[in-house]
Amino acid sequence: MKNNVASGKAGSTATPVKSDGIPAHELPTSRPQGALEPVAFFDDAMPTGVTVSHTGRIFVNFPKWGDDVKFTVAEIRDGQTIAYPNQEINETDEQDQASTLVSVQSVVVDPADRLWILDTGSPLFKPTEFGGPKLICINLDTNQVIKKFSFLKQLHFQLPISMIFVLISEEETKDLRLSQILLRKVQMD
Repeated sequence: MKNNVASGKAGSTATPVKSDGIPAHELPTSRPQGALEPVAFFDDAMPTGVTVSHTGRIFVNFPKWGDDVKFTVAEIRDGQTIAYPNQEINETDEQDQASTLVSVQSVVVDPADRLWILDTGSPLFKPTEFGGPKLICINLDTNQVIKKFSFLKQLHFQLPISMIFVLISEEETKDLRLSQILLRKVQMD
């Protein structure tokens, strides 16, 4: 693409523009961002999510979609994946799925430096059981579960789900109130 110069008001500084009209300074490639640094390699189960805490801790998740998954949430330490927050919670209890992780699809660190874990409760995209689909919040200072939102019992009849979108404002995460949960069933062909 050819760079052009946007015409501005009299006395203003012109901003370089790409030919598609997007200001060049807003493009992600307009300046180097640093070098990539590998922190872990995955040869077995492949993660679908990664998040980094404010202190640099790295978390990944492995949904149970067919790979041999030893744990569905892990922390990367010295290039190795370690079950997080512990191995016990990563071992699904079929009789009490609410107390363990089933098949985690996403992990996110919030502005308050807590880890949110989204468990679809649906290994291999199978129908879920009550207690399987849930949202869990972990305090990264203590590595303890501090809040759990289980999805309503009535909703489990509408599943399996492969995507759950959770909208939480920064204000609401501070006091652990969930403002909106939007469930969307993705049709499986």
